[in-house]
Amino acid sequence: MRIFVIVWSGQFVSTIGSYVTSFAITLWAWQLTDQATALTLIVFFNQAASLLVAPFAGVIVDGLRPIFGQRWSRKQLIILSDTVAALSTVAILLLHLTGHLQVWHFYVTSAINGIFSNIQELAYSTSIALMLPKQHYTRASSMVSMLHYGPSIFAPALAGSPLLHHWVIWHSMD
Repeated sequence: MRIFVIVWSGQFVSTIGSYVTSFAITLWAWQLTDQATALTLIVFFNQAASLLVAPFAGVIVDGLRPIFGQRWSRKQLIILSDTVAALSTVAILLLHLTGHLQVWHFYVTSAINGIFSNIQELAYSTSIALMLPKQHYTRASSMVSMLHYGPSIFAPALAGSPLLHHWVIWHSMD
């Protein structure tokens, strides 16, 4: 159970980071465009890309050499997915800092993250049975539920706290 808890903890932190980023980008898109269409398209591109990769995700996770003839372990796929998520966030930051950020960049990174999060979730969920004896499946299942619902609750608060801090400072200057 110890190894599962370590992996689960890493995934929990990663999921919070991904959800915070997603929430912040949604707010940022609203701030840039002042249109609900931009928010809808961010979600659309994420979900559409995830849906399109779904039929192939099982083949990729099962390691049947679908990518450049290379077999990828589940561990490698989880690490790759986390790396892609981090790099897409850095790309958005760099585009912002250089003054080149446009709303379509959110759509592209959202689609990329949709693809890799689908693969990551499948790689993680199929790895659980390999990490644990059967008597721990119920406990692991509860922890995996927490992995989804916990960050869904905490991420908006974490993403919004810098905005709240900025708003308080800004309005205290009036």
